[in-house]
Amino acid sequence: MMIKDILLKLPLFALIVLIISCNKQTPNQSDKVVVEALLFAGETVDDVNLTKLLAYGGEDTIPKPINDAEVSITWNNKTFELTNSSDTGSYHYPFADLKIEEGELYQLNVNHAGFEISSFTICPPKPSLPTITKDTLKIELFSILDSLFTGGNTEIPDPDSVVVEWANPNNEYYFVVAENVEQVKENIYPEFLGLIGDFFFQTSPTQASRYVFTDLDFRHFGRHEIRIYKVNQEYVDLYQSYEQDSRTQAEPITNVFNGLGIFTAVNYSTVDLFVTK
Repeated sequence: MMIKDILLKLPLFALIVLIISCNKQTPNQSDKVVVEALLFAGETVDDVNLTKLLAYGGEDTIPKPINDAEVSITWNNKTFELTNSSDTGSYHYPFADLKIEEGELYQLNVNHAGFEISSFTICPPKPSLPTITKDTLKIELFSILDSLFTGGNTEIPDPDSVVVEWANPNNEYYFVVAENVEQVKENIYPEFLGLIGDFFFQTSPTQASRYVFTDLDFRHFGRHEIRIYKVNQEYVDLYQSYEQDSRTQAEPITNVFNGLGIFTAVNYSTVDLFVTK
């Protein structure tokens, strides 16, 4: 799924790399494992990634994957052994008996090079079903060239907008995602403008309970799945630490014992939005 492979995986990976590479580590930390492990409610476990810690001031700029670790997840008093997926340090659980469910406690266990690494997380509750002011957002393209050469429209139209809202009585943290789910995607803007690519939309973690979508949030026409994600505090801490001045932070944010990185779970609700001409 694109959301799992790109939207969450790469941003978190970048955060961890930037944080640990900006903080000087003592030599005995050079063997530490960096964990990036995400559990998605109702889905299989396939987002556990392990890399080696980048040495401060070293020549390497890309962390090396760890493919020879023993990795497992403990849930409901049972231990589920994960399998190495590829040569990229990715691990997954190939069966359906490991359930990621609201309110359940999960423990990640990693054994590598004599180090025992562990972390805990609880799957957060599913957000309330979001409401949407309308299910269609209309984009009216304004063409300067058309105006000059054909005498067409010379006034920029007012942008359309759609409001998505969800319940948040306790001021908890959420983020909002919009992904085009059409098999064949129709670009809104010409490709030469460089605005297309593997585009997806994601907000920062927020305690708000609404988001206003406009034409600037999209790059393709068609059906979009709007996801409201409920996240745990460890995700928020890691995200916010990325925005801090590294000189004020002595140690990288982590919820991994005897390692670095993050192990967390997310839950979400969805609503559809159609982007049209």
